[in-house]
Amino acid sequence: MRPKLLFINNMAAPYQVKFCYALQKYFDAEMWFYTHLESNRPKWWALPLGDKCRVLEGSTFHPIFNYSNPNLFELVKEYNPDIVIAGGFFFPSQWNVKKMVQIK
Repeated sequence: MRPKLLFINNMAAPYQVKFCYALQKYFDAEMWFYTHLESNRPKWWALPLGDKCRVLEGSTFHPIFNYSNPNLFELVKEYNPDIVIAGGFFFPSQWNVKKMVQIK
């Protein structure tokens, strides 16, 4: 059985989506994003995410606090990953997730 890996980041960059599917050889990997495409990125970045990558519903952006999602903690708990990679340094929703996985 492959370990479950969860990667959380702000935006679905093409290289991250492709990397997620390359990881399937070693992990049951999923990548979750707060948004599919930010306005300062080219339109070709909006590629299909497939079944292992998704944009989290209910995510919001605040210019000072960055991205957040009120459901993230519960979603991670429900998914129950063995490994969590939390991209970004200042995503308030991820603080509780980081604390949760440190305990696990």
